Amino acid sequence: MPKLSPLHWALFIAGLFVYGFIVFALTRDYYLYHANLPMTAATSAPGSAVTTSPAALQQQADQLFSQQRYADAVPLYRQLLARNPDDAGAYNDLGLALLYLNDKPGALSSLQTAVAKRPQLQRPWLTLGFIQLQLGNKADAKIALERARELNPETDVGKEATRLLELSAAPK
Repeated sequence: MPKLSPLHWALFIAGLFVYGFIVFALTRDYYLYHANLPMTAATSAPGSAVTTSPAALQQQADQLFSQQRYADAVPLYRQLLARNPDDAGAYNDLGLALLYLNDKPGALSSLQTAVAKRPQLQRPWLTLGFIQLQLGNKADAKIALERARELNPETDVGKEATRLLELSAAPK
């Protein structure tokens, strides 16, 4: 067996270090890239070994929602709610996705849960009012939209609530 000089040992150790760093960097890049992709049915099944942070789940669900892939976003919103059942924002987003999937009872239930969990949160009240208008429930829509406006009429949400209230009150 050949004897290695100190220079050869130093080069060998440096090579191992570079190799390890390259493997680490490629592996890290791979997992960061795939963390932003929607999970497949296999990886999102209950009891799955794959763990995704709530922030990553929220980002994935919102990305799917913005791409109008509501059926793909709904399971991710439900995963978020399984982890944090008090997340009124996730109930709001789930409700909108269900509305766009034409599940109006599911949408209404999700928004009613959102406002019950966080009555001081303005956006779920606006969304609830919007859904009630879609269902033709003007009286219930008015209550929700007025609540959204009362919470802060100066925000974009408050202004939209005012606009919807004016539209719903206008004769057709």
